[in-house]
Amino acid sequence: MDFFKSTTPETRNSVMHFHERMLKYSPNAPNSDFPEFCNIWRDAMDASWVWMWMYNDFSSQWELTAYDSNFDAEKWLDKTNLVWPDTTSVSEFVTQTEDPIFVNDLDHWHTLYKGTKFRVSCAKQLKQMGCTAFCTVPLISPISGETSRDPFDPNLPIRAAICAHYKDVKSWKSFPKESLILMGRLTGTLVRNSYNAEHRDILIHLNVTVHQNHCRRRV
Repeated sequence: MDFFKSTTPETRNSVMHFHERMLKYSPNAPNSDFPEFCNIWRDAMDASWVWMWMYNDFSSQWELTAYDSNFDAEKWLDKTNLVWPDTTSVSEFVTQTEDPIFVNDLDHWHTLYKGTKFRVSCAKQLKQMGCTAFCTVPLISPISGETSRDPFDPNLPIRAAICAHYKDVKSWKSFPKESLILMGRLTGTLVRNSYNAEHRDILIHLNVTVHQNHCRRRV
């Protein structure tokens, strides 16, 4: 079954509203920005809840960075030992292929790509939350001209994914794949801008602190 169909008036309006909200958003810092991005995604896709997964190069694992839901997901997350995505997860798969994917068979979905078998790593927990299907979209950030090896470089490529979960698969609007890719690219750009804004604020604060300390020593 093709879950990525041609656009409809409903999906076209959802995509337009998504871009309007994202383009008007002025990033400040990841802690405040990422939950808002999840909220914008959930509204556009009419999902039960949305998770943002990001790969942490320091810990070498995928981490749940932010979420937004229409129920008390925080209480559920506090009580559950969530199985995090790994190198064979759906999040890993979409960031490698740079293509969105829709999964409606959590237990049995799998695919082979470049010799690796990918599957739904947290299927048990998702079903406990009532999830029957989800759509995962890669967040692709713009790549600078030169590749940096510095782990603190804010321009390093971002490996992240948005997962929109559905308790009722009928809520899925069948977005065109091309629309989801563009939505992911826009979000990836804003994620990068959010980190850059935070780094800028840190540098400004450090500069002010150094200046104040220098003035005190001169008094």
